[in-house]
Formats: sequence, structure tokens, C-alpha cells
Amino acid sequence: MARIQKLTKIPCKLCFCMVPVCSFACLVYYGLLLDLKYITDIKSDSRGRNYSNLSSFAGEFLYPKIHENVNYIVNTETCHIPDLDPYGASISKFIETEKHYVCRQSNLITYRKGFKIIVDKKVVNKYYRLFLKCSYQPYVKRIGKEIGKNVFLFDKFQNFTEFVNVTDEFCTICCFDKNDILLLKQQFAFVIRNATLIKIRKQVRQINKSKNAKSPMNVLMIALESTSRLNFIRQMNFTRRYLQSTMKAVELMGYNKLGLNTFPNMVAILLGITVDEMNDDNTFYDRYPFIWKDFMEAGYVTLMGEDTHDQSLFNYQRKGFKWTPVDYYMRPHVMALEQNSGSNKTWCSGNFLVLQSVLDKLVEFVASYRDVPHFAFTFIGKPSHDNSNRLGIVDLPLLRTLTDLNTRGLLDNTVLMIFGDHGSRYGKMRNTFQGRLEENLPAFYVFLPQWFRKTHSYLFENLKTNRKKLTSNFDVYATLQDILGLGRGHLSPKSSGKYGTSLLRNIRTKRTCADLKIPIFFCACQSFIETYSSESRIVHEIAQWVVKEINTILFKVSHLCSHLTLSVIRQAWRSVQRILRKKPNISPPTVDFVIQFNVFPSNAVFEATVRYVKQEFILLGDILRINKYVGQSNCVSGHKNALVLERYCYCLK
Repeated sequence: MARIQKLTKIPCKLCFCMVPVCSFACLVYYGLLLDLKYITDIKSDSRGRNYSNLSSFAGEFLYPKIHENVNYIVNTETCHIPDLDPYGASISKFIETEKHYVCRQSNLITYRKGFKIIVDKKVVNKYYRLFLKCSYQPYVKRIGKEIGKNVFLFDKFQNFTEFVNVTDEFCTICCFDKNDILLLKQQFAFVIRNATLIKIRKQVRQINKSKNAKSPMNVLMIALESTSRLNFIRQMNFTRRYLQSTMKAVELMGYNKLGLNTFPNMVAILLGITVDEMNDDNTFYDRYPFIWKDFMEAGYVTLMGEDTHDQSLFNYQRKGFKWTPVDYYMRPHVMALEQNSGSNKTWCSGNFLVLQSVLDKLVEFVASYRDVPHFAFTFIGKPSHDNSNRLGIVDLPLLRTLTDLNTRGLLDNTVLMIFGDHGSRYGKMRNTFQGRLEENLPAFYVFLPQWFRKTHSYLFENLKTNRKKLTSNFDVYATLQDILGLGRGHLSPKSSGKYGTSLLRNIRTKRTCADLKIPIFFCACQSFIETYSSESRIVHEIAQWVVKEINTILFKVSHLCSHLTLSVIRQAWRSVQRILRKKPNISPPTVDFVIQFNVFPSNAVFEATVRYVKQEFILLGDILRINKYVGQSNCVSGHKNALVLERYCYCLK
């Protein structure tokens, strides 16, 4: 809910009432009214800073210099998104590239071949002279609890010295020496093709089949943490080249996030509603109608996998799922991988990246069910979560995965989506204007198989046309529903969701962020925005007011968290609607300020979007924390409102 502060009314007189051009006089009047409190007769403030130059803002306050030479990647009547250089001057010094991450190499005792796990005799003879045996220990997800260890199937344990036949999806291999001392522990995951499941889903498809039914298209979704469109260009160059040149994938230029972090953005894609509409009461998520349930009801086999368990989509300060939500759920395996590494902070388990294990499982799943309709959702988050420059570590593993799938013909009947949840939310690059814009514009690529591009050329043309229109998460949900409808042979497939429109359909050019439920402070369609003096009195007063709002949020935990005070104002921007330039008689204008500032004692960096209209401050959306806060707010981790408080709290102890 917007929070408002009423400013003291400022008496003023028009000293130019006799000026013949009355419309111009009225316009200047409103311009002065907007900033008069901060301009008139001000030479310096209580801290000795000079504001005498602020009078120069009055004239351009309503007539900002519109940059006519700016190029736009989206340029419609209702949305203008500038085409920024991925290596622009304001961010180039923050860009680094890291393409390889080498895991610590161990002498692994066993390896997999098909559905066998085999003891490597050469390694044993060279490095493990006292080797005695290995133990096959399968496990499953703990039903009803997401916190704790997996459940081992003790009745299936078996020892072996040469090889063991695998009968389970997940297993731990523990190898011992003659003194019964553990030599090594390894984790394996398999896709066991389920004939009974295939039969059940086939029966479901027959029930739902219409006389016009087509062959259902498979869907693969690969989401990447903190991946903006421009950072994908910078860091994922090999994958991007393969997507565009070889696979002919379409890049959405105007894809705009609608939520702060991963959860609200993925909820919109997977549920088609906002987080507020979700009525999340911090219980298990089994009851929600996630999109994979629609695919299962359409006869698809499903998979979900993430490369982390503690910061996963449905488990970070949440309970996750009581029951396995999809047919193949990788969370138990990832938990075991992280436990095997001794820390959930490392990216490796054994000799391999955890993300590579997730991608390998995806390929194995697609290959195992290539003749059965399948849906897969994977999320790769570890490398880029804390540092957007480390996204490049995902590039070669993802390239290998796509190359493998494509060259084996495993994508011949598949819609593939590769996308970011949002851009980088922290760091020095984020503190720039370009960084702000990048956060709101995630990467999004859509691949359609060649036969589909030819048979449904009009749908493919729609997709290509939509690439330079404003799109968002709800459009993805509508697209998934559209794919289901096409597979069922519906003559008029469901191409629109509650808010979005399928990317395969013609999207209106006049749509706005409000149409897509994108809050104004995340909307990249702002008509005009420019740097504003951080020394301005209005900027200083806005910053003080926002700090007061933060302390209000912390009031009920003030016995745990420090009282915050303004330290320094880092940057400020303002935006003025372009309509003012076309209709100068409109009054009073609405001006939005974006303020970045530090507070004491936490040195937290916050960003707030504040509207100044009719002498009022109105806070637009959340106050964002744009630097890391790990370890600063542990004292509120158990609070029911921890997801909010952790951004602002600086623990007293």
C-alpha cells in the first residue's frame, strides 16, 4: 500500500501574472510549486551545502531534455525501453568474465555405466590398497517434511566389490577399507523409465483427446538466477550464439520482470497469478495448481530440478512440498550432493559441478521419455546468485547440454525456454542507472522446432513480432496454456491467461506495465529519466522520510534491531512523463524520484522510488536493499515476517 506524507503548503505568488502567455505562466507556476519549498531563497542548508543553483531546475523541471537520439529496443506508444550497450561506460569497469570453475579432484572409486555402478579397479589398485567393499544405499524424499535428511531404504542396501545393478532413482555409494573405515562417498541419480506411469498418462491423453488432437509438444524450461538480458549477452556468449545461429531461437527484448526476487516472478510463470493472490500462509505448497499439474493432467511425465536445496525456489524460508510435486523430483539428490560436499555453499560434489548433475539428469530424462510427452522445469542458481559475473560458469555446461539434446534430435518436438528470473539485485553494477534497468529486464529465449515454424508459420511470425513488445511473466504462463491447448487439438486454444497473452499470439502494442501487473518501480517503460542532484534539498528530505519508513517497519522488532539513521545519499534520479511535452497545459505534473542511500550503523544501501505530486511523498512499492546482508539480520530469521525484516534489520547483538 502506498505510504504518503503531506508536505507543508507553501504560500507563493505569481510574480508574472501579467505575462501575456498565460498558459506558459501557469505551467511555470506548477513547476515552481513542485520544488518551491526547496528553491526559493535557499542558499545553503543546515549542513552548509549550497543550493543556490537549484533555481536553475525550475525551468527544466517540466521540460526535461528528451534525448531524441536514443535508440529503443521497445518503442511503442505506451512503452519506451532504451537499447543500452552491454558494455556501456557506466558499467564496463565492473564486468569480469569467469568461464571455468574447477572442482577439487578426487580419485573416485566407482563410476556409472548404464544402470550399473562399477568399481574402478585401476583406481583401487593405485590409491586404495586396503579397499574391501562398497555399499549401495538407495534413498527417497522424506514424505511430509522438507527439513532434515532423506529417508534411506535400508532393506535395499547391498554390498559389492565389482558392480551393482541400479534399481532406484537416487543412491549413495559408500566404500570402506579392511578396517571398516570410510574411504569415499559418492552420489548418483538415475532416470528409471516407469512403464506403469507411461500407461497411466497414455490413458489420460486418450480421455482428453479430441478428433482434431495433434501430437502434444514437449516443454523444457531452464531458468537462470539473476540473469538480465544484457548479462546473458556478456557472460553466456557461447550459449547465445548456439541458440540464435544454430537453433534459431527468438530473444524477447522487452521481457520485464514483475516481482522483487525469484519467488514472485516464478509464481507468475507457474501459477499465472500474483503472490498477493496466492494467499501464501507459509504452509506446504501441494495444494496450489502449478502448471506442471496441468501438464500431468494432459498426460505428460514431469521433472523439476534445482542446483541448491537451502535457497531453492519453494524452500528458502518456506516449507516446500509435503509430497513429491512432480514425477521426477531432484531435490533429494541435490540435498545429498550438498551433504556429500560437506557444505551447501560449495558448487561441487565430488569432481563435478552440482549444476552439471542437474543438467545431466535433464538430458537423461528427455532421452528416457523421448516417445512420451514430457515437461521439465529446472533452475540453475548457485554461480550467479551472489555474483552476476559468475554466470559465465554456466555457459559451457549449458552449451554442452543444448548441443547434446539438439544433435540427438531430442528437441524435434519440444518448446524450449531459457530465461532469467530477474537481473542482478546487488553489487556495484546494480548501483548504476543501467544496473537498475538491467535488474528489471531478464533474459528470455524461446526455441520452436523446425516443423512447427513451418506448419504454424503464423504463430512463429507472431513470436518474432512480439520480441520487440512489452512482455512479462504472465505471458509465459499463457504460452504454456496455449501449448497445452494446441496439443489437445482445440480449434481456439486458450491463448490468454488472467493477465497475459501467449507469446505465440499477436500481443497488443498499446499494452502497459499496469496491464501486466508490473509495479511502476519495476517498469522499464519509463518515458524519461535523468540524474538529479543528490545535494538537492528535496532529495535529502525524501531520503530522511524513507529512513523513517524503514524504522517504522522495524518498530515491532526494535528490541532486536538497531535504529537506522541516514548516512549518505549516493545517487538520485527523477522521471517525468513524456506526455507533459505534448500537452504542456496538464497540471500538476507527476514526478517520480529514485533515491539510493546508505544508513548507519549497518552501512546498508537502500533504494526507494518516491512519487512527488501535489506536495505529497508517496512511496511506490518496497524499499529495496541493493547490497548483501548475509549475517546482519540473523536475529529475525525465525520471525513470521522474516522475508521482509531481513532486508532492513541490523541486529543489536
